[in-house]
Amino acid sequence: MSERGGDNLVKRLLIAALAATLLSVPQAAFAAAEDEWEQFRIDVEAACLAAAQPLFETAEATVDPFGSESYGLALIRGKARGADVTIMAICVYDKVTKAVEIGGELADMAGGASAPGAVLTAAIEPCGDPCPIDALSADDDAAIRGLPARVSATLASFAADAPWDGTARAALAHLAGGAPGNLGAIAPGARGCTVYWYGFLDEAGREVGRHRCTIEDGPDGRVLVKTTGERMRAILAGLPSGGAIVVGRTYLDGQTERTYDPANPDNAGNPNFGNYAGIAFADGDTLIVVDADMHGFQAPDESYFAILVVEPAD
Repeated sequence: MSERGGDNLVKRLLIAALAATLLSVPQAAFAAAEDEWEQFRIDVEAACLAAAQPLFETAEATVDPFGSESYGLALIRGKARGADVTIMAICVYDKVTKAVEIGGELADMAGGASAPGAVLTAAIEPCGDPCPIDALSADDDAAIRGLPARVSATLASFAADAPWDGTARAALAHLAGGAPGNLGAIAPGARGCTVYWYGFLDEAGREVGRHRCTIEDGPDGRVLVKTTGERMRAILAGLPSGGAIVVGRTYLDGQTERTYDPANPDNAGNPNFGNYAGIAFADGDTLIVVDADMHGFQAPDESYFAILVVEPAD
């Protein structure tokens, strides 16, 4: 038998085996699961619209089809009660207790409303399972996938009068778009960059520090380097959406561990630094990187995330 004939026989056998496997799976199980998710969406919409009545005269809900691991999520949008303006609010629905919380009033966003985190979801939507980065660890893969829901839930948990640093609130405008910009718009060069923390301790958000960054053209694509303060070097692994998965490492000046290493996530000399993974997208000529890096935390903080705003080139 020729090699080509042998290949065709193998293919036919594999197709037959796959077909037999699929036919053996009870179709009723798939239908039941979809029915349960549909009922979940109905429940989240009804509960969120009911809880939103004090803020809205008329409203509609856009429900995340599955939510996060613990919460259902919805964006409420409509006419403000007592005012002729359109506003938005984020609704969080506890999957266990069915309790509902509504975030503070948000101004409607130009070009169409989207929940904080929607642009992150759009950025990684083409990312397969696992994301197409050979070196990415399972923990970092899960952290990246959970980041959009984390961002939405954290922002929804803070009232409008929570302690905010003014610039940290303004930085969230970069998450207002429904789709990521194209990284091709980001020119290489030296840039200013600012770090913001959200959901840390009792603070809604604050500016942590202003630093210097560079964007370089590397053999595997664009590379982001933070050159002052806590250092960081990361590859921007582009996705079809125009966004990117950010894979690299944080370190102090003088430390030699500067590349992502799934087998050694912490720097040997200082475990406050190590592997770094996040989501990046362009907003014009500004690069936005969102992460939930927990190096240096004594215990995991499920509400914390950070934004690095890399400003237009000097």
